[in-house]
Amino acid sequence: MFAFEVLACVSVLAIGLLPILPAVVLFMTLIGVGLASSTVIWQALLQRQVPDRMLGRVSSIDLLGNSLINPVGPIVAAALVETIGPAQTFVVAGGYALVLASIGLIASPLRHVEESVSSARPNEVVDDVLL
Repeated sequence: MFAFEVLACVSVLAIGLLPILPAVVLFMTLIGVGLASSTVIWQALLQRQVPDRMLGRVSSIDLLGNSLINPVGPIVAAALVETIGPAQTFVVAGGYALVLASIGLIASPLRHVEESVSSARPNEVVDDVLL
């Protein structure tokens, strides 16, 4: 999951470094692939790991978090474009996102979910990840 997010982040960064149309089209495609793939994996993990009795609440909180942060991105991006220009905004946004995704890739307990699922009882992994 985090590897797909890193792919999307590197693609955003690359748009700022190589702002020519064919490259932008390629990188935007990679962003779509990365984000869509990571979203599918995240939703599958939620449905697979969260106990059925809590799935509605956990999914609602997940959606609420996404809905609250979505309007912030365009506002910050517009301010950055006005201040430093469009290409540099992609570099800053891609770099920032890359740092966050890399932290998740390195430090997240979710990295071990698939490894522990095969030997764990159903929903046992969720307790480990949430605690």
